[in-house]
Amino acid sequence: MKLIFRILKQFVVRPLYFLAFIGARVRSPFLVAVSWYLLTVRTRTYGTSKNKRRLLALPKSGGPEDLYASLETMEDCNIEVWTLVRKAVGEVMYAFLPQSITTDYVYASSDSKVELAKKRYRDFLKAIWRYYGAWKRISAVIGFSIFYSSEREFAVAVEELGTPFIILFKEGAKSVAEHKRDEKIYQFRLGSTGRAISVYNQEERDVIVHSGFAREDQVVITGCPRIDSLHALRRSGNKGAEQGLVVFFSFSPAIGVGLPWVEDEWWGNALSPPVPKPFTWEELGRSTHLALVELARKRPDLQVIIKVKVGKENEDFIDAVLPSSLPSNLKVIKRGLGESLVPRASVIVGFNSTAVLSAIAAGKPVIVPRFGEALLPGAEHCMFEYGEAVSWAHSQEELVRLVEDAATNPKKPATDLSPASKRALERYVGNPDGKAGERMAAFILRNLP
Repeated sequence: MKLIFRILKQFVVRPLYFLAFIGARVRSPFLVAVSWYLLTVRTRTYGTSKNKRRLLALPKSGGPEDLYASLETMEDCNIEVWTLVRKAVGEVMYAFLPQSITTDYVYASSDSKVELAKKRYRDFLKAIWRYYGAWKRISAVIGFSIFYSSEREFAVAVEELGTPFIILFKEGAKSVAEHKRDEKIYQFRLGSTGRAISVYNQEERDVIVHSGFAREDQVVITGCPRIDSLHALRRSGNKGAEQGLVVFFSFSPAIGVGLPWVEDEWWGNALSPPVPKPFTWEELGRSTHLALVELARKRPDLQVIIKVKVGKENEDFIDAVLPSSLPSNLKVIKRGLGESLVPRASVIVGFNSTAVLSAIAAGKPVIVPRFGEALLPGAEHCMFEYGEAVSWAHSQEELVRLVEDAATNPKKPATDLSPASKRALERYVGNPDGKAGERMAAFILRNLP
């Protein structure tokens, strides 16, 4: 199957990206529309009616899963979901916009030449949509981030032509430091947006609205729908868990998880009190990974999975930090969505991560490292405040001991969440009740024509 996928990517998909690239450079909206049409894939169908509304999703890891989880809560909603890889839109953007504004956190500009380039890009997108939208009969476009440069003018273009552009924003689980940074950045670095935005939590909504990025009536809190199924798993008694399976959701300094980095800029001075000296989770990340290797060697009867977050920088970190020879009971997974591993796990290890919150919703024992750079002044503002919903490891040795004990001596999982778990889920993913899918479904329906 992997070989077939590689062949299709090499001889079918890449030529279609190239067609979009050429079409944009020769200013042919028809060629780009043909490329997009052939790259668009139907991924889900809901309902029995022949006349279904079509949603075009621009996928991002975790985003489509939120969308699918929400649509599954509706009976006979009569919707089809089609996907177009964001790279196809990006190929067009690079033909129009200067590189200075094509990074995700830098888009707003006062330069008249840049603004003219945006207008030309937007007009070209409208010309593409007149072909593509008619061929595919799209009812609405679904994006999953407010940051992507390629989608800013895309949102404006389709809205001006009468097609809603809806954002199901999936980046709301953030530390205090990240929210403080975003309060500054959203004000002057981001540009236009679509018709409506759903967010996971109150803190993200406050930042978006108070910064002036979007109007108050545009932003709705729904929570994270893909966690709904994990609430159901907990209530059913966590059936399907594999005894002795340890899952570690890897993190790396490159991500800057919880830290106020933007590209190579440190925004620690946005905190109160300021944290002027930049840092990463280099030592914490390295020590945590090595602790899991040590556990696997010490306990060959346990199975250890290290799930790597998608991205070349994250994979490079793993390749650099892990020893060349790994124990046979340790497996590194570099593809797929981390939440899919939660039901199988008997214990979860993670840091600032939505996957950790998924594990809390599932009622799994969770161990979080708190040593290395996590002890630096100001680091507490850069960490998710899980409180008593997790167990904290204050050294590499304690991490090994806590994980070993949780995997060896499993406790009967509670079907009800503790107050601390509810607080953590409410604050970061807006889903302490397992009903985020219903809220997002209602949000989507309100914004469809």
